[in-house]
Amino acid sequence: MEDDDLDSLVESWQPKQTSDVMRRAFAERCRWVEATLQVRAEAEIRMRAANYSSGPAIEAIFREELGRILPGATR
Repeated sequence: MEDDDLDSLVESWQPKQTSDVMRRAFAERCRWVEATLQVRAEAEIRMRAANYSSGPAIEAIFREELGRILPGATR
C-alpha cells in the first residue's frame, strides 16, 4: 500500500456511532445488577429471618452494586 492510499484511508475513516451500543450495554448491566440485588437481598432476608431486620445488610448490598455501575456514587 502506498503512502497516498494510506493517507486516503486514514482521512476517510470515521468512528462508529457508539452511543446506542453503550446505551444497550449500560441497560444490560443495570438489568444484571437488578437481578443480582434481588437474589442477594432474598438470601439476606432468609438468613436473617430470626433477627427481624435485614435492612442494613440489604442497604450495604445496594451500595456495593450501585458502586459497580456508578463509581464514586457511594462515598
